Parts: sequence; structure tokens; C-alpha cells
Amino acid sequence: MDLKEILVNKGLEENKADEVLSEMKENKIYLSSEENIDERYGKLKAQKEDVDTQLETAQTTIKDLKGSNKTNENLQTKISEYEGEIETLKQQSADIQKQSAVELALVKNGARNPKAVNALLDTEKVELTDEGIKGLDEQLEALKESDAYLFQTGEDDDGNPQIQSDEEPNGNSREEPDAFEDVINSRYG
Repeated sequence: MDLKEILVNKGLEENKADEVLSEMKENKIYLSSEENIDERYGKLKAQKEDVDTQLETAQTTIKDLKGSNKTNENLQTKISEYEGEIETLKQQSADIQKQSAVELALVKNGARNPKAVNALLDTEKVELTDEGIKGLDEQLEALKESDAYLFQTGEDDDGNPQIQSDEEPNGNSREEPDAFEDVINSRYG
């Protein structure tokens, strides 16, 4: 049973239930599959900004060292080290950006557990370009065929949150009987 059905069962008109669901998204009240996406995006963005700041600092330091003394061997060694660090930071920045884009694409493609789906991807074949993510769609389609349970389908996800409850639709609480006799007594008793 989904949230829309619960609202309709509680006496809310169907069009009002649709309005409630659309306002949930507008007010950033997310479904379980979209839970914490803003927070995760914020953390990844902060990591990327930190790496970019480190990159700028390293580049400035290299320029200063090159300009102040070109003959000193120690400085030249440090310059080479900083240049290596710059390349490492550039790669880290690109990796963070690529991972963020892949995770966002997994959520958009209905992955029930983006971390689990990501573990099954061959990220070496995924490339982030100006046009988008190359090599991801093919892998996702293959996973949707081989491991469909990892993705939400049109049958089980109509855009409404799935809510599980310990209550029956009529409002009675579901209780598990302790013994066989309790089952018999509850049915025939």
C-alpha cells in the first residue's frame, strides 16, 4: 500500500492526495529512495571544493617557487613534488565529480540501493564528458535485465512512497499469535 492509497482510504479525495504528493517534493519531503540526497550532494560538493582549493594553493606555491629561485636544486625538487601533488589533486577532483554524477544517475534510474548498484558497475568504463556520462547507460540496462530487483519498476513505484505499517487497512493492529492454539482461538473461538 502506498501513501496515496492510505490518504484516499482515510477519506481524502484522489486529486487532493495527488496535490499532497506533489507538495511533498516541492517542500523537499523525500521518498526513501531520495532520502538525504541533498545532504550527500552537499558533502560531495564540499569535498570537491576542498580539493579545488588545495589545487589552487599548490599551483600558487609552484609559481612562487619557480619565480624566486630557479637555480636551487632543493627548490626544484619541491617544485617537482608540488607538480605531482597537483596532478593527484586534479585526479581526485575528477574522481569525486565522476562519482557524484554516477550516484545521481543511479538515483534517477530508480536504483533501490545506489551503493549496491555502484559496486556492480565497472567504473573504468564510465567517462564523464560535457555531454553527460558515457558508458553508464549500457551497464545499467544490463543490470536491469540481470538484476532487476535492484531497480524500482513501474509496477512497484508509481512515484509514491511505500509505507509499511503494523495495522491492517481497517485500522486493526496486526499481531502475531504466540502459539497454534491462539491461531485456532482467534479464527474459531
